[in-house]
Amino acid sequence: MSDQPIIVAQLEYEGKELIHNDLISSAFNLKERIEKNMEKGERLGIGLDIMAAVTMTAFAFEAYLNFVGFKIIDDFEKYEREAGKKKRRRIMAALALKWDDEVRPFSTINRLISVRDAMAHGKPLYVKDEWEAVGTHNELEEQIRTYRKGIEERVTYDLLCEAYEDVEIIWRMMLKAGKIRYFDTLDGGSSGITFKSYA
Repeated sequence: MSDQPIIVAQLEYEGKELIHNDLISSAFNLKERIEKNMEKGERLGIGLDIMAAVTMTAFAFEAYLNFVGFKIIDDFEKYEREAGKKKRRRIMAALALKWDDEVRPFSTINRLISVRDAMAHGKPLYVKDEWEAVGTHNELEEQIRTYRKGIEERVTYDLLCEAYEDVEIIWRMMLKAGKIRYFDTLDGGSSGITFKSYA
């Protein structure tokens, strides 16, 4: 039993949870783990980690858009559930930024979102393929072992690295164009206990 007295107090908490921080941290953590495992030659489950990291990167991009939208567009809650491209165009226009689908970093985002959508709305894929190949038995076995179609072909380590980098580039562009201080993008909170009386 505690020897502390029982008191009546006023408790206060004020804070902000900005989910983009957790999402990009998750993507970063997974990306780091993937890179360490690749360096050690540990490949078991690495494709699943890449899939998770790509997903978190796509989610972080969406959360970045929403954060900036809420900061710079009045009544953004009316637009928050718009289709992705429409919402993105609205935010870029408000920031006076040009989105060019043909060049990085923007072209990468289109690939990232396409992959995210394919995973989010997963559909079965049945593949039947054959081809003529030349090589040793071991080389031909390697071709079969590394053959990829569908999502496995699209969710790659290269996509992860490119998408992570380009999402961060666009994030910094949006913050600069929106005159949003980096400090304001961070989670935070304060709390207090005000003593009223002994119980």
